[in-house]
Amino acid sequence: MNNKRQTVWLVSMLCLMVVLSAYYLFTEDTGGSEQVATEGTSAEPSPAADTDTGQGGAQAAEAAQSKALQSGQEKIARLELQQMTDLGRKMDELTKIAADSRRPKEETAKAAEQLQRLEEEYEKITHIQEKLESEYKFPNAVLLKENDRWNVYVDTDKLEKSEAASIATLVMQELGVRADQISIRIVR
Repeated sequence: MNNKRQTVWLVSMLCLMVVLSAYYLFTEDTGGSEQVATEGTSAEPSPAADTDTGQGGAQAAEAAQSKALQSGQEKIARLELQQMTDLGRKMDELTKIAADSRRPKEETAKAAEQLQRLEEEYEKITHIQEKLESEYKFPNAVLLKENDRWNVYVDTDKLEKSEAASIATLVMQELGVRADQISIRIVR
């Protein structure tokens, strides 16, 4: 039982780390954007602003692209946060049931078995997400289970059919699911 408590503690700490990382990323980006915006404005017109209008257009396009990138990252971070919150809640419930000595042994054994399966599933999901980010070079990717369907969210501008097919194959092999249970979605 000590190993299970350590596992629950580890998953809880990982959840906390993801939440704090997302918070740090979003507060850091927001603060940096505001600082750039205030530095770029001044009360006096600059001579460069009168002569070079093309540079302002390039900066606006770059800012729009940066905002779109931030938007995709924010969506993925929210999905990961949702995933970790749901997983933590399920693990807490199962741990309480498994540790409750007043419940029948069959019920506690069933809860312990479900907890073990949940931990194994989480490891597989983490492996798939890491593979999507490292081998497929997606900046962010998350895999969520929703009503017996697996939704793969990837942060990319364009997804080739061959990439989608290989992602689906990876998910089918790792999780042992059918192709009709997988949905791949682009987040931007």
